[in-house]
Amino acid sequence: RQAEALRAALQQERDFVATILETAGASVVVLSSQLQVLEYNREAARVFGQPRGTIMGRGLPQLFADKSRLHDMESRVRFVLDGGHVPAFELPVTSSEGNESDLLWMVTRMDDGQGTRLGAICVGQDISERKRSEFALRHALDDLAAAHQALRDEEGKRLQTEKLSSIGLLAAGVAHEINNPLAGVKACFRSLTSGKVPADRRS
Repeated sequence: RQAEALRAALQQERDFVATILETAGASVVVLSSQLQVLEYNREAARVFGQPRGTIMGRGLPQLFADKSRLHDMESRVRFVLDGGHVPAFELPVTSSEGNESDLLWMVTRMDDGQGTRLGAICVGQDISERKRSEFALRHALDDLAAAHQALRDEEGKRLQTEKLSSIGLLAAGVAHEINNPLAGVKACFRSLTSGKVPADRRS
């Protein structure tokens, strides 16, 4: 009876874990130490475009058709299995239908509590929408910066035009002030040389 209770508790725990995996908003792929798929949740099936039944027990090449991405994932998983730590990393996934998703992956080693490695848990968060938003924001910021620069250029041209106009007005004023006394001098000179001014007043 005690063994049956333990089996029931174990089954209940497995069902609980399975429910969490299936309802998780991230792709979860559990690999053995030989990199065979032991678990594969609903979100992973959506991202990879392959149903759970076709993936269970298969290797990573079944998920990553792109050789460079496959090598990248394999090398990181093996490093974690050997006891290393890998920070979260971005690695795109192309589904069987050709749809590409940007995923942020975290890889964690599983062991039996005594140091023996059992496999690795790979959790991939789909950040495609976030990256699209970031791209749109960068594009909008670039447009704003370009508009600001154009405004500054236009303002600079306007100020330059105003400066040239001010210089022109100043030059005209100076010329006027110079011409006024010159006109008087010329008039006096003409009077003196015309003989119309009496001799006693020429001095």
